[in-house]
Amino acid sequence: MACQFPENAKYRCLAEEGVMRKGWIVGVAGLAAMLFSLEAMAGGYDTPMLYSARNMGMGGVAIAFVDDPSALFHNPAGLARATRWSVLGDFSPLIGTVRGSPANNPTEGPINLESETTFAPFFFLGLSYQPISWLAIGLAAYPVASAGGEYIYENAGGTTVTDYTKLFFLEITPGVAFSLPARITLGINYRIVMASLVRTQTPQGADPTLDMDLSGWSFTGFRVGGQWEAIRDHLSIGITYRHVTRTETTADTITAFGSTYYDASSEFTLPSQLGFGVRGDLFNFGLAVDLVIGFNSQNDSTVIAANMTDNDGTTRQEFANIFEWSNAVTLRVGAEYDIHLSSRDDRHILTPRLGYVYDGKTTNEVYVTAFGTPPTATHVLTLGLGYDFGSWEMNLAYAYRFGSTTVTQDDYDARERTCAFCSYPGNYEIGLHGVYFDISMDLGPRGHNPWDARRESDAEQEPDAPEAQPEAPEDAGSVDATPAGSEGVDTAPADQGSTDEAPTEGTAPAGDTGGSDAEDTPTDEEMPLEAI
Repeated sequence: MACQFPENAKYRCLAEEGVMRKGWIVGVAGLAAMLFSLEAMAGGYDTPMLYSARNMGMGGVAIAFVDDPSALFHNPAGLARATRWSVLGDFSPLIGTVRGSPANNPTEGPINLESETTFAPFFFLGLSYQPISWLAIGLAAYPVASAGGEYIYENAGGTTVTDYTKLFFLEITPGVAFSLPARITLGINYRIVMASLVRTQTPQGADPTLDMDLSGWSFTGFRVGGQWEAIRDHLSIGITYRHVTRTETTADTITAFGSTYYDASSEFTLPSQLGFGVRGDLFNFGLAVDLVIGFNSQNDSTVIAANMTDNDGTTRQEFANIFEWSNAVTLRVGAEYDIHLSSRDDRHILTPRLGYVYDGKTTNEVYVTAFGTPPTATHVLTLGLGYDFGSWEMNLAYAYRFGSTTVTQDDYDARERTCAFCSYPGNYEIGLHGVYFDISMDLGPRGHNPWDARRESDAEQEPDAPEAQPEAPEDAGSVDATPAGSEGVDTAPADQGSTDEAPTEGTAPAGDTGGSDAEDTPTDEEMPLEAI
């Protein structure tokens, strides 16, 4: 988000004020904050290029069929389809640039330049456990959304300025899922959200004119979802809903124009989402589609507020940031093909993948920002490769996101509200590369739930190598039922029955008159010695 006040405003631009928070954030949130040297951009705040490598190879589709701990990000109902113990780790660095006009030169107009290269090391860590066959629990931590970038340019006085923004959201989420009859699973997870904003403007050789670091937590988020395997092994359907979160962030002090401001605060909204997914499988080929509706209009505006005098709320100043974002649709399409490298169905499977994402227009060209997605639809092309070793799986993927538009002077002049943080007319575009690697492991026995039991049963039906059949005993099946001393004389047919006539050549002797039962089960006296 650009931080520019009108040139004649009393406080001119919060981007020329200093806001420094002295504090610390514990646990995973602190680690994530240290990792994020620069942030990736999203349509709104949500980044449409996450998780994991397995899913991103297919364009990020997952709602209908996810069956590992990443279900806590996509659809918590998928926890019920995992193995008894499942662990997933994903590393997803995003690298790229944006173009925009974060400042306006009074003599030359909007600066219209490309940002420095952005590097955002996203990650996902999750595990799931099924204590009983119909119940699964899980826990995961991951960055979920972001915006930001860095520009270096000369201001009106000819001084080089480094203009930097970093905003990101981290989620820590426990969840639970249930297996119901008719191959239906339901799940819910509780979302603890941490939001952090870092905003600086630093003239070369001088102290920052703006130095702001706000952070805070929200404890009101949740996600619910369901999956239904409508046709066993061939068709799955999913639905999921993510509830809006509003995170109040704070900083102890603000320093602007040599003055100190106190108790700064601002609220950041991560909007609701409603998603639908379907997946079909035929032979070794799978095709999936996800449709996600983002209720981004929940981000209309916000303010950064601070007191001019410590502990005196009557001196509080507010600096407006206008969004007026639009609701948007994200469409994902992906395909994969399993190549079995052994006779077993559950291991040694090589899977190439392809995918595409259409991310609809969210941000507003009137209240544009140079530190986020341009006000236009963007597109993502993806490809991936996975290998299933049986008890563990490894996946790689690559994605490229792109989109561009032009913000005109007419767009700028159409503003009806004063925006302290908005940018200026110019060409706006994004080019972002994502590289993904994940590894997952099953740490317990298979066959614990209906889906897992099916995989184990299928594997047992096709062993790696056919078992040798036991050899028949010598002379088995050709036992001679003729009494001793009668070699060369044929026995009676099975349907001949008993007779009083003397035996003739080719008939059984009179002593062998037991009919078919006698022939099927000869007595010890009638059996050769080697068969007794």
